[in-house]
Amino acid sequence: ERFALLRQAIFERRLTVFSYDANGRAGSIRTVEAMKLICRGHDWYLLAWCRLREDYRYFKLTRMADLELTAEKFVRRPLPAQQIRDAERQALARPMLELTVQIAPEEVYRLRDEFCPLKVETLANGRLLAKLTVPKGPWLYPYLLAFGEALEVIAPEDIRQELGRRLKKAGEQYR
Repeated sequence: ERFALLRQAIFERRLTVFSYDANGRAGSIRTVEAMKLICRGHDWYLLAWCRLREDYRYFKLTRMADLELTAEKFVRRPLPAQQIRDAERQALARPMLELTVQIAPEEVYRLRDEFCPLKVETLANGRLLAKLTVPKGPWLYPYLLAFGEALEVIAPEDIRQELGRRLKKAGEQYR
């Protein structure tokens, strides 16, 4: 819903107001001129002119609350080309990992929603073999574990082993 509202704000050039929690501090009210939605690794950000800070800022979508589009329109400012290039270069420079998984067909949409392009092949057992490129980082293990038995990591072996270790530790908590 946030993404759709922000896309509308960008296209219609409408001021946007929201509460923003930055660095664990209580939310401050921001009024912004939405310019561009950017995916960095696994997270979505809004690049906007912040009227409070009087400068361009990146806002992580998951830290926004009480998002509203106002009726007030704004005149689009020129995007700061170097800042955009630097941010996008940083996002592209994140170390990436080639991942091969078997996944239940009814769950593959979750991978397609987040990791495009996705190479998928149907296996004899009815499951799908998917190959995808993901950014490395601590977010990966909880993300993969959230699929439960619907997903099995085939490669790389170190990711598979670490997931097994984490599952064993979690299983011990429930004995």
